[in-house]
Amino acid sequence: METLPRDVDEKIAREITSFIYREAELLEDRRYIEWLDLLADDVEYIVHVRITRSKSELPRLSEISDKRYFMYENKYSLEMRVKRLYTEYAWAEDPPSRVRYHINRIVVESGEKPDEVRAKYNVFLVRSIADEPDYEFISYTRIDTFRRVNGSWKLCKRIVIPDSSVMTLRYISIFL
Repeated sequence: METLPRDVDEKIAREITSFIYREAELLEDRRYIEWLDLLADDVEYIVHVRITRSKSELPRLSEISDKRYFMYENKYSLEMRVKRLYTEYAWAEDPPSRVRYHINRIVVESGEKPDEVRAKYNVFLVRSIADEPDYEFISYTRIDTFRRVNGSWKLCKRIVIPDSSVMTLRYISIFL
């Protein structure tokens, strides 16, 4: 992620940090309808595929694919995923997964547009499924863009960059 030279006000940085923690709480508590309210109508939710490159290829070539994605969602598709979670057809989530988002090193900076703010941070997600003794883990970076809409911050873009080139989760029925 390129660093933008414009700093953000400390108050805004605290608001964005609180937003990120609040969102994690809603997702952990499976309060998906409330979570959808945090998203802008034009939200983009992208989970990239990481490509392993040799040292000789770097930095000439990116480790992040711009043509392949684990997820490329918009508000409508996210709403459909949430609605499905409340039906009998969400077999992967019956019983529901228990997830925990461990968030660290949040850096908040000005966005590319004057009315936007961007946050880059790391997430270590732990998932427990049913009564299975083993946990699933995934570590990734999020790059989020936020915009104020009617006085409230809304997530308008999320880029998820997994640390691994292999998705270790059995299925992606949760939100990264």
